[in-house]
Amino acid sequence: MPYREQIRKLTVTHNALDTEIKRLEMLSADQDRITELKRRKLMFKNELSKLHKLQWEEDHERVKFDD
Repeated sequence: MPYREQIRKLTVTHNALDTEIKRLEMLSADQDRITELKRRKLMFKNELSKLHKLQWEEDHERVKFDD
């Protein structure tokens, strides 16, 4: 379960970036700033995917199947 807290924190940050991007797009803000935030959001999404995979593997390695 060590990944769950990291996943939670990254999800909060990812969602905050998404909200900020939408706000800036509505304001027709600086496109360079929006692009940078989207790049950061994608980095968080990729990291979240890795952590979800690791968490899934950890959760399922505890399950032992008999042949």
